[in-house]
Amino acid sequence: MSRDRKGRGMSKLARKTRVLIVDDDVSVLDGLRRGLRRYAAEWDISFAQDAAEALMTAKLRPLDVVITDMRMPNMRGGDLLRRFAERYPETLRIAFSDKFDALTTYTLTDCSHTFIAKPCDALRLYHFVQERVAEHLGRVVHARDRAR
Repeated sequence: MSRDRKGRGMSKLARKTRVLIVDDDVSVLDGLRRGLRRYAAEWDISFAQDAAEALMTAKLRPLDVVITDMRMPNMRGGDLLRRFAERYPETLRIAFSDKFDALTTYTLTDCSHTFIAKPCDALRLYHFVQERVAEHLGRVVHARDRAR
């Protein structure tokens, strides 16, 4: 049995939460990369600067969570989340933006599980995602049990 950062026992079967953060703003990604380092024992984090890189990352390895900026060049965040919904329906999809007007909020209803506003420091993002992952996993397991 291994130990987590606080000395609690962890099962060898426990695995890190696989998180992808997508934002075209390099300074946002750099700040989150630095701030989220402290959670490396719990999260396996990838970063992408655009939708194409995010889709390639998802194709190469399964993800538990995708967090994406809504306003990016070439493919907007809503379109990226829709692709994830179609291709990887069990991935928790989180919109990340500094502008949530009525149109953006309406757009998110069919492609995102939830959203978080920018600016957002690493600690707040970590706790927000941890809570949503627990909720989401409960729904996925419940849906699987009903399907059996």
